[in-house]
Amino acid sequence: MSQGHDFDELVASLRQIDGQRDKGKHPPNSHFRSKPFLHFHNGPHRTYADVRFGGDFEPVTASTPKQREVLLEQVKAHVIAELASRQRKRG
Repeated sequence: MSQGHDFDELVASLRQIDGQRDKGKHPPNSHFRSKPFLHFHNGPHRTYADVRFGGDFEPVTASTPKQREVLLEQVKAHVIAELASRQRKRG
C-alpha cells in the first residue's frame, strides 16, 4: 500500500487478505478463525480499528495514510503468522 490510500482502499486491501471472513460492510468488520478479529470506529477527530492480535482487542489508529499502511502491514503479518502456525501444528 503506497502513501495516499484512503479508508475505502484500506478496507478493500484488508478484505483481500486470505483467512478472514467479511462480516459487515458499514462499518467494515471481519472474523478470523471464527472469532471477531477487526472492526472500525470512525469519529470526528480519529479513525481507528480494534484488532485482536492475541487476547483482547487493541486500538490501532488509521487516520492518516501512513497509519493505514502500518495497520494493513500489521494485519497481514499477524494473519500470515497465525496461518503458518496452524500449518506447522497440522504438519
